[in-house]
Amino acid sequence: MKEFIIKRENIIIKVEAEKEHDSIDSTDYDPQVKAAFKKMHKEHPKWGWCSIAVTVTLKNATGHFTPSGTAYLGHCSYENKGDFILNSGYYKQMVKEAAEDMLRQANEYFTYTTNIYKSLGFEIEPVTAVLAIDEE
Repeated sequence: MKEFIIKRENIIIKVEAEKEHDSIDSTDYDPQVKAAFKKMHKEHPKWGWCSIAVTVTLKNATGHFTPSGTAYLGHCSYENKGDFILNSGYYKQMVKEAAEDMLRQANEYFTYTTNIYKSLGFEIEPVTAVLAIDEE
């Protein structure tokens, strides 16, 4: 079986703050924690109270199928994207989870494509995608 090696330069990592669907007041947090979240949200409206999505996408020059995976984290309170990446303790794990989802999609695509070629009578060696990205 051939391996398709996915290196760091072959992926795009995107980090976005999304609207948190739970209001701060609807949570079970301690009143002091809620006050801190409200203050952070007032000072940093986008990142102060949000859900965070980390998406890993395989770069694809042809524009055909482009697998991607996303990991989500809710009830977040950060100053900005840099604060989340550097100080959250969640960033690396979320990149890993999103990359594994992207890898699963890539391998499903490779299996599907291989089976189509085989059904048409082509001799084709199966391919599997393998991640080779360094921790950031």
